[in-house]
Amino acid sequence: MARIGAHLRRSEISAQEQPRDRFEFPGLTIDLGRRQVFRDGEEVMLTLTEFNLLALLASRPGQVMSRGELLRRVWGYEVEIETRTVDAHVYRLRRKIEPDAEKPTYIHSVPGIGYRFSG
Repeated sequence: MARIGAHLRRSEISAQEQPRDRFEFPGLTIDLGRRQVFRDGEEVMLTLTEFNLLALLASRPGQVMSRGELLRRVWGYEVEIETRTVDAHVYRLRRKIEPDAEKPTYIHSVPGIGYRFSG
């Protein structure tokens, strides 16, 4: 019985860890398989980097991601460098997906750390 219970717990964890191919939030849909984003039903054209940044943030809603982590995972930088690249891309991404870029709904800044996605 203990072995069966352990096996069931492991299978539940692995099922939760499996990547999703679509994220849906109020007013925003991200289709990872087709690499498409829709805001209020209309397709939004994103660059490769913007899409990768959005997909990473949306895959962890509510979790704060540092600029350094974003640089490593989206751009592939291995060394921590001081750059405004992440901020510039978030700025452009907000202008494309947010209903009001000045009052973001989805991508929130966390001062001194990085960004958090809220759905």
